[in-house]
Amino acid sequence: MSQISSKMLFVAALSALLAGCGPSGPQLSEVKGKVTVDGKPVPRAEIAFVPEAAGGSPSLGKTDAEGNYRLAFTQDRFGALIGKHKVTITSKKISPNEMPDTGEPIDTAFVPIPKKYQGALTAEVKSSSNVINFELVSK
Repeated sequence: MSQISSKMLFVAALSALLAGCGPSGPQLSEVKGKVTVDGKPVPRAEIAFVPEAAGGSPSLGKTDAEGNYRLAFTQDRFGALIGKHKVTITSKKISPNEMPDTGEPIDTAFVPIPKKYQGALTAEVKSSSNVINFELVSK
């Protein structure tokens, strides 16, 4: 998946997420985990689980400073559809105009996702709670 199409997918999925659809809907399972590259946590990465089954809506998450994420299906429902998913992880440098003016120091560390993982990641969400870590390597 190209960098542009993955960004477009994320924007489209985020729009669906922000629209929300209430607590009813398909059965979900909790999904959380950690994203690392060469053992270093990846902060501020965007992660999308896109079901391989036709018609399924994606789940989205964002990593914290330690690389931990939790997926959301809608604004008020967390988790992902049960089954196999294609996974997209993107990270970007934070620019000065994106930094909140809180007066507190902000970690601007950038850990890029190696290109070899673009379009190559998959995961299976089981009916129980899922911890799915992505331990990526740059070489």
